[in-house]
Amino acid sequence: MAELRTLDVLPRGDVTNTYEWNSHDVNFYNGRVQKNRKRIHPSRTLSFNVSGSRKTWEYLRDFYNDHHGCLMPFYFVYGGEKLKCRFADKLMISQKREIHNVVGFTAQVTLSVDNQKADYVQPPKIKQFDIPIRGTIEDDIDWNTNILDMNVKGRTETWTIPVHKFSFTVRGNKKERDKLIQMVNMYGDFVPIEFSANDEIYKCFLPSSVEIVDKREGQRIIGYTSQLTLTSVNELQDILSLYKEWAFLLGEEQLFQVYKPIAFLMGKFYGSMEVYNLLPVVIGKDDHNLFSVKPVVTVLGKET
Repeated sequence: MAELRTLDVLPRGDVTNTYEWNSHDVNFYNGRVQKNRKRIHPSRTLSFNVSGSRKTWEYLRDFYNDHHGCLMPFYFVYGGEKLKCRFADKLMISQKREIHNVVGFTAQVTLSVDNQKADYVQPPKIKQFDIPIRGTIEDDIDWNTNILDMNVKGRTETWTIPVHKFSFTVRGNKKERDKLIQMVNMYGDFVPIEFSANDEIYKCFLPSSVEIVDKREGQRIIGYTSQLTLTSVNELQDILSLYKEWAFLLGEEQLFQVYKPIAFLMGKFYGSMEVYNLLPVVIGKDDHNLFSVKPVVTVLGKET
């Protein structure tokens, strides 16, 4: 088998790295989202501009045609890594001409990286989004009220707590860039991460597609920018569903007697993000044919 060739072109200006997990989401009426992971690694694409003389134009055109467009793989060296790539899209070249002579060109090149070297199979070690945010955070609050008509009374409640979408821009040096890439690879868009906002700590999903724009000096990466939107997890819906289920099985009076802290939490923290998780460990029947419930309550990450 012939050795793979290396694409020898120099990107001009910024280079955009796009990491995409594209997990399958199942959205429920009560606001819950079921995430189904489809990939072992996220797909990665590199997008950049190339310009130069007629000689460089002919080289890029011939290299693209020799590899049958997006079909055949090759190597591309970027950021000190030798990446196995394919063209991700058709090649669009704008020629610079003097009368009938081609004297230069510009082109937008998009490469699809075959496989990432990093293999993140262990549980995530980063528990909180701790990358510095330099600028404002936009908080989009959605209650998903069902508006039946334009009448004020023609509305119904679907969620009992809102879902937040936090939008912001992060920028910094290469070390912070590498940390963000590691976070995207480890958490994807299916494992929630803690995010601090509004004097609360929310559990949020990263977006399914993350674009990281590299700032460069020559071929050296010195910084980055990225726009992110994190979506909060509507976990209190789980608590309310469990409460209703237990109340149905035990009766509300019995539920208060069997596990009073649940009633306390439901009354005190209803609608608050302080309650992160309420998980029934044992729901069964004891010797007296009565339902017994042994829950675990996690408040701000501490089990009680």
